[in-house]
Amino acid sequence: MGLTWFSLTIVDVGVLSISLIGLVWMYRALKKANEKLQQQVQEVLAENAELKQQNEELEQQLLAVQRENAALKQQLLAVQRENAALKQQFREFQSNADRRYNALQEE
Repeated sequence: MGLTWFSLTIVDVGVLSISLIGLVWMYRALKKANEKLQQQVQEVLAENAELKQQNEELEQQLLAVQRENAALKQQLLAVQRENAALKQQFREFQSNADRRYNALQEE
């Protein structure tokens, strides 16, 4: 059985058709995968934007807490100084009271 030009052409057309079908299938599969990846990228970008917003809000809250903490430290230092002064006044008062009591006892 000899192959003629026509039979080779039909074989070539068949191979070409199968190749085109394969390419179309591959194109559709790649297009679908690309669309899925693009959607995932959009989701990640949206999540990233949300996380940036949350991060900014948390940084603002942190700054507010740091300011409040600094103010509380200042108040604590003031209370500690006042406490130390009152303790000193109490020791002086107690010392004076003890001297007066001892002086009264000696009379």
